[in-house]
Amino acid sequence: MTDFETLAVTQDGPVATVTLNRPDKANAMNMKMWDEIGDAFRWADAEPT
Repeated sequence: MTDFETLAVTQDGPVATVTLNRPDKANAMNMKMWDEIGDAFRWADAEPT
C-alpha cells in the first residue's frame, strides 16, 4: 500500500477506507491532501480485490 502524508488508507478485503489525517490542522484540506486523495483513489481502482 502507498504511504500518504495527509491520509490514512486501509484495505479490508474489497473495501478501501480513506481517512483524513491532519489532526494538528483540524483535518483542513490543502493541495497536498487533494493530490493524495486522487492518488489514493487511483491506487484503490488499480487493486485487484
